[in-house]
Amino acid sequence: YNGFVLRDVTLPNIILNCNKEQEQDQEQEEHIAGILNRCSSLISGDWRELSDKLIQETLVSPGKPSKTPKGGKFDLILAAETTYTTSSAEDTAYLLMNHLKLDTGVGLIATKRYYFGVGGGSDSFQEVSRGERLDVDGVRYGLHVELVCEYNDGKSNIRDLWRVKCVKK
Repeated sequence: YNGFVLRDVTLPNIILNCNKEQEQDQEQEEHIAGILNRCSSLISGDWRELSDKLIQETLVSPGKPSKTPKGGKFDLILAAETTYTTSSAEDTAYLLMNHLKLDTGVGLIATKRYYFGVGGGSDSFQEVSRGERLDVDGVRYGLHVELVCEYNDGKSNIRDLWRVKCVKK
């Protein structure tokens, strides 16, 4: 739901990280922002509702149509802090199953290992992902989830980065 986070934090950080070796001036930042605007979308909101809009091709950004691919299948989906309850973990797995390009699309999901008292987190995400299935032209697909990196400072909640692909089962 946090569109302002995408606009005010995520996008500026993407721009800064696109060319870390050189100091960027305003013109370079505007050039990078223009490229990102043409070839990517930063979308916030309820993931289940987003999936429905992608399927129906009714997703719009404020004041303009969204730049989503036909059929709503993506090469890359990035998500952070979207598995904080069992229900939100289910919605995240559902969106990945239905909107990653089959065999080639990749989802990168950053999540805490535990969300105390609400049932979400890494274990919940893995469990619900195992249950996702999609049949396409008689071929069954499922989610393959693998841990890319564990961030454990020994002082705070462990954070995990997961790579997700929609593969033949």
